[in-house]
Amino acid sequence: MNRSVIKQLIVPVLIVIFIAVVFHVQQNGISSMKQLFQGKVSEKPGREINVTYDIWIPYWDQEKVLDSLEYSKNKLSTVLPVWYKIDPEGSLLKIEPVEDRNIRNLLLGTGVKLIPTIQNDFDPVRVSEFLKNEEKMDTFTNELVSLAREEAYDGWDVNFEQVYEEDRELFVQFINKTSGRFKEEGLILSVTVHAQTGTVADWSGAKGHDWEGIGNTVDVVRIMVYDFHNKGSVAGPITPVDNLRDVLSYANKVLPREKVVVGLPLYGYDWVGDRGVPIDFEKTGEIVKEYKVQPIRDRKSGELNFNYTQNDQKHTVWYQDAVSVAEKMKVAKEYGYNRFTFWRLGGEDKDIWKKL
Repeated sequence: MNRSVIKQLIVPVLIVIFIAVVFHVQQNGISSMKQLFQGKVSEKPGREINVTYDIWIPYWDQEKVLDSLEYSKNKLSTVLPVWYKIDPEGSLLKIEPVEDRNIRNLLLGTGVKLIPTIQNDFDPVRVSEFLKNEEKMDTFTNELVSLAREEAYDGWDVNFEQVYEEDRELFVQFINKTSGRFKEEGLILSVTVHAQTGTVADWSGAKGHDWEGIGNTVDVVRIMVYDFHNKGSVAGPITPVDNLRDVLSYANKVLPREKVVVGLPLYGYDWVGDRGVPIDFEKTGEIVKEYKVQPIRDRKSGELNFNYTQNDQKHTVWYQDAVSVAEKMKVAKEYGYNRFTFWRLGGEDKDIWKKL
């Protein structure tokens, strides 16, 4: 075959290859050619090879926490102990007592990242005042950097909940500035946000989190896709699948997929009327045994539920087990998400860890 014939064949072959690549990108939801060749997304959303699991650790129920951590530590990528908070004066405060030494000992040699969470006691007022004080913000960030060095933290998770909508831009400015400083220091900045769908139906307490603005600079955005039925609502699934889909669909529009960690529940609620109290899997097992009730699995959410009567009051319980958690992760993977974080460690269904 002479050179002229070869040249005539090469061009059509290259065109066919190019068309095939473009078709692959369009069919599999890959947002850019760069992303395709970096291997950040698998052939189809939901078929990622490197699935990771993180967990928030409460500062209470420490006996249950340590028991669960011993069981789950080899399945975890990051632990996020809620060890700190911003106080009403805008200062960083360690929450006492916490089993930080015991938790650290359990994590030795596992390669699990340690990223403490900073919460705000669900108080938007202290956050609003803090965001309007440049000196306090600088002091706060400097302390985070210093503490991370002293305590060998891999970074910080900022979980300021119910931020006022009018403080939306100020919060983004604080996060962006902190992110810049953390990058200089080699620290991970994670920000936990409320679930949103980008519609008028979004909860007012979620609107202070500008997902797109936050996602531009941070390393991780953790979305709390739970509490759609909560302690102040009527009984129902903690994470209905329709709500999960709406939130993830919105996330795909405004956040870099590689930064998103989907937050899912491991807990439940025990309601009397429209007042609920949090309940874990272990406690539900005790109630089921004591009152001889048969839990029913909700076909849409995958969550378990049952009723019982105590002191002439009807209780309704909805909660998670390994099956319901797996169902939610399956849905998330359909949208291309392969990183998960769970609230919370301690008292959860141990079969969850066996099946991961």
